[in-house]
Amino acid sequence: MTPRAKKVFLGLFVFDAIVIAALIYWLANRHAKTAAPAAGKPDIQVMLRHLEAKLTEVDLVNKGTAPGSLDVAADISWQDSDLDRAEGLAGFEEIDTGRMSARFHPHHWPSGEQLSPGESRDIGWVQLKDDAPIHAEIVTGPAATQP
Repeated sequence: MTPRAKKVFLGLFVFDAIVIAALIYWLANRHAKTAAPAAGKPDIQVMLRHLEAKLTEVDLVNKGTAPGSLDVAADISWQDSDLDRAEGLAGFEEIDTGRMSARFHPHHWPSGEQLSPGESRDIGWVQLKDDAPIHAEIVTGPAATQP
C-alpha cells in the first residue's frame, strides 16, 4: 500500500470514528430524554357546573401531569341571592361562611387522598334562592380548615 493510500484510509477511519461517536452520543441523549420524563406537576382546580337554574355542582379537577393532594378547600361566593341549601359530597363537608359564601373542605385534614391527572371529583353542590353567577377558588394550607 502506498503512503498516499495509507493517508486516505487513515482519514476515512478517523472520519468514521467521529461519525460513530456522534451517533452514539445522539442516541444516548435521545434515550435519556424519552426514558426519564421530567416529574409532572399537579394542578388542582375548582370547576363549577350549572346543572339547572339556581343549582350548581362543585368539582375538583386535576389539570396537571402528576397526582395532586385533595387536602384543599373550595371557597364559593355569589351576589344578589341567598343560599337555599348546600351539601358536601365524597368526603367533603360544607361550611356556611356567610350569607353569600360557603366553603367545602375534607372531613379529615389531612386526608392524604390524591387526584390523578385528568380526574375529577364532585365535592358538593349549592342551591341559591335566585339564579346568580357563582365564583369559586381553591384555598390551601391552614386557612382551608377555617370558616
